[in-house]
Amino acid sequence: MTSSDAATLGQYTITSIKPGVAYKVREEAQAGWTCSFPNVAADLAVKPVVSTACWYEETFTSGVTERNNDFGNWTTASKTGMKFEDLDADGVKDAVSRASAVGPSSSTTTTTAYWTSVSLRP
Repeated sequence: MTSSDAATLGQYTITSIKPGVAYKVREEAQAGWTCSFPNVAADLAVKPVVSTACWYEETFTSGVTERNNDFGNWTTASKTGMKFEDLDADGVKDAVSRASAVGPSSSTTTTTAYWTSVSLRP
C-alpha cells in the first residue's frame, strides 16, 4: 500500500519508536474538526460526542506492533435551500412557483430567497 493509499483510507503508521518508554499518542487537531474517539464514558452522555481523552498512552515493547489505535472525528454540516411561493398550491416547485424573500426564521435570507444555515452539529 502506498502512503497516498493509506492517507485516503485514513490509515497511519509511526515507526522507530523506542521501546520501554511511555508515550501519549494523539493526532494533531485539524481546524474545523472535533475528536470523538477515543473517549471516556462521560463523553458519551452528550451528542455529538466531544472527546476529553483523544489519545492513547502506551509503553511500547521491542518488536511488537501496537494495533487498533484509531481516531474518530466529525465536522459541522451545512444546509441550503430556496424558499418559494407555491402560487397554485399544488405542493410542487414548478414554473408557476416564484422565489419568496421570506425564509425560515433561523436562517440567513436574501432577496433572492436562497438561504443557508451553517455550523449545524451532527
